[in-house]
Amino acid sequence: MSDKPSEFFTEERNKKIDISVSEATLKQLEKWSEKAELSIETLCGVIISNWAKGTGGVFTGSWRQGKRVVLDWPLDGHFVILKVPEGVK
Repeated sequence: MSDKPSEFFTEERNKKIDISVSEATLKQLEKWSEKAELSIETLCGVIISNWAKGTGGVFTGSWRQGKRVVLDWPLDGHFVILKVPEGVK
């Protein structure tokens, strides 16, 4: 594990997006963010940024059952461990 902060925390982040999630998803994000001592916004940024910068992908298309979205999570050993700099919320 590196002692260097993740690129997510050192690069300029100036684009904001609004997302809608279910109540169940929000509750899970709240649990994770509380455990990580990060805001939900920062936690979501970490998750999405690492997916997009890694080997993750999104595939769309039509199946017999209708339109589908397939999420391909970057599985680099199944876990990505990031160092969070002190003071980041």
